[in-house]
Amino acid sequence: MSLQTWLVSLFLLICVILCWSVSAQAFAPYPYDSYYSGARFRRGPLMGFDGEDTQLQQLMQNLKPRPTLLIRIASSLGCIAHIHMATAGEIVEVNWLAEHINDPHVKVLDATYEVKPKPNWEEFKNTSYGKFDELIKTHVNPNYTAEHIPNAVHFNLDVAYFPGQYERFSFYSPELFEQYVQKLGINKDDKLIVYSRGPAAGMLFAARVWWTFKVYGHRNIEVLNGGFNAWKSSGHPTESGDKSATQGNWKAGPIDKSLYANFDDLTNDPRGGNLFENKMSAINMLDARPGGQFNGSEPLGFPAPKATGSHIAGAKNVPLPNVVGETGVKDKSALEEALKKAGFDASKSTVTMCNSGVQASMLALGLARLGIKARVYNGSMSELALRASEYINSK
Repeated sequence: MSLQTWLVSLFLLICVILCWSVSAQAFAPYPYDSYYSGARFRRGPLMGFDGEDTQLQQLMQNLKPRPTLLIRIASSLGCIAHIHMATAGEIVEVNWLAEHINDPHVKVLDATYEVKPKPNWEEFKNTSYGKFDELIKTHVNPNYTAEHIPNAVHFNLDVAYFPGQYERFSFYSPELFEQYVQKLGINKDDKLIVYSRGPAAGMLFAARVWWTFKVYGHRNIEVLNGGFNAWKSSGHPTESGDKSATQGNWKAGPIDKSLYANFDDLTNDPRGGNLFENKMSAINMLDARPGGQFNGSEPLGFPAPKATGSHIAGAKNVPLPNVVGETGVKDKSALEEALKKAGFDASKSTVTMCNSGVQASMLALGLARLGIKARVYNGSMSELALRASEYINSK
């Protein structure tokens, strides 16, 4: 048995003991009959009901004189189930999705995307900004409509974000972003499973959507390991056509700055000042681009008039092939080895970057598997090239 498995087993055993103890007290006939008399009883973290004291008294009358073994076990298992949902991982396997595909509280998002040139940001702002009904109609993805996982709705990166002056995928305000998500039929209590196809074992664009929902405060979201190809190769069914959705009630929270970084954040860091000028000495700046782009043996891919190098001084290269293989995200030992090779310092906070924030999101997903929380620099190299290309000064 591995150390991780042993620790998880020990944790669950402790939960059983704690829940057993709490359930025995919660259902005991005495002294809680008099203690809760006339008081409003609210749901606690280990309780399974919510209501007035009359409901509690009626329940206790039915359970006297002592709770049965079955009730204690059920309470304990309920506690474990609650904990399991609260600590769900960031990556889900195909078999789990196949078993829950018809669960009304599980919503599947297809994040299939084809990279295309950035639209003119001023024109988009004047004609299309926030006009989601029009954008949905004009941005239909043919690969999604041809074939997708049953019940999946398409999450389109060109609709969910807008082209900013410097950023390729700029974030809408929470109030606007939630309008788009609601049009996809998503509710606030839904568990979201997102997949894509193409690069990084079909997980690249799905990771971007995963990170985006996290930034807006939705924690209950996972990426399908291996993407659409993993689903198909396992022999599971698919469907075609566009999936209509009933308006959802999903709500966006404020932008989580512990997960998101922009240019201003990195030039005015509270501990490191201008991190570009200080060679990222205060943080781990992990660059997810291919090694050739990082070291300059391959071109940047966009104009950068003041650039004298191919990456930011102090950045550390963790290319995506070190994070994800042909069938999905690599195991933890491989991820740890990739960080070690890059010179990762666990005592420092972490920011990921790439060309436009997409590969950086995939790297953030890999880091999350190790329990490492990272901010994604949303604008990344494409923003620096337009805004401050002099910071691209190392090879």
